[in-house]
Amino acid sequence: MNICLVINMPFDPSRGGVQNSTYKLVEMFENAGHKAIVLSFTVGKSANIDGVEVRYVGEKIASSKLLVQIFNQFNPDVCINQMGYQIGLTKLLRRMGSSKMKLISHIHINPLNFVQNSSEFINSFLSNKHLSFIPVSLVSPLILGYHRIKQYCSYRITLHYVDALIFLSPSFIQELLFFGIDIHKYQGKIYGFPNPFQIDKPSPSFSRKENCILFVGRLNVLQKRTDLLMEIWNGLHDQLPDWKFWVVGDGPEMNNMKFFCEENYLDRVKFFGFDNPVPYYKKAKILHFTSAYEGFGNVLVEAQRDGVIPILFDSYSAAKDIVQHGRNGILIKPFDTEAFVNHTIRLTANQQVLSRLSIQAQNDVHQFSYKNIFKKWDKLFYEIGCSG
Repeated sequence: MNICLVINMPFDPSRGGVQNSTYKLVEMFENAGHKAIVLSFTVGKSANIDGVEVRYVGEKIASSKLLVQIFNQFNPDVCINQMGYQIGLTKLLRRMGSSKMKLISHIHINPLNFVQNSSEFINSFLSNKHLSFIPVSLVSPLILGYHRIKQYCSYRITLHYVDALIFLSPSFIQELLFFGIDIHKYQGKIYGFPNPFQIDKPSPSFSRKENCILFVGRLNVLQKRTDLLMEIWNGLHDQLPDWKFWVVGDGPEMNNMKFFCEENYLDRVKFFGFDNPVPYYKKAKILHFTSAYEGFGNVLVEAQRDGVIPILFDSYSAAKDIVQHGRNGILIKPFDTEAFVNHTIRLTANQQVLSRLSIQAQNDVHQFSYKNIFKKWDKLFYEIGCSG
């Protein structure tokens, strides 16, 4: 089959998030014998990037002439909209595609992410608009009510235009009930399965790892909660004198985090900026993951693949898809930083438990292999009537 995956940003697999997930899907489909390309709604010249054919459509969704040309040349059997929340893009792809083309919207965030973190979102919005004098409790019911109606309409419209709607976890399907979506009516049209991962690379021996606690991700407060990360590391620094703390990533909170470390004399915290995280996974023993919400949490699987034990807040439903508490990682009640500190200290004090969880984590990630995740996609293709 011919499969095209659509994004609205330059294609750079090294940047993580949707771009990296798109790369993995292309590689998985190609390994299974299909032809896959990426369509980017940005300006650029067609290129082969890390073995992936990328074609650029331009920034204006309304300008569809080039899209028609690409569709006529490539003749996709399946089109996967990686920007699943963008209804305008979904409508355009449906309108421009052939009658035989199956359209799939792929959503990379949990449906309740705004609802579950509404206070932080609303407070940030009011602050940015210089309206901090308005109590969050006053406007919250109105904003949540509007959000619920808007999401209901968005999902209904999307489900009307697509052949399948995919989330990154089966648990996310249940979250649609909050918005009034009758998931039983759309049974066979809504799916939930995770991103695929390349698992065939050998992992390092745990005995060769260093006493290092790692954070990987974009440095921001609203989603990644780097403020809580710093609070946790401040509580650990004197308790774990033989351990290092590494930050791999960049973002708007970088300077604030560095200032916090200087102010609190956290001299074993090192910032590496944006970098390939794999060499750091191979050296670290523990991953700290403080996100308030995620679509899935690719970093968790990537870390486990190299035997790094994740400790994270149980703050979104897909966390349990990856981490089973006490088996291949540690789940902490959101957002109990004291418990986070205490669990970390107990884990670092027991090398036998560290080694056991590390080995189990490496075993468990095979459920996310290209081979196993493609089986789910292949079943979906069959159920929506794709041939080949």
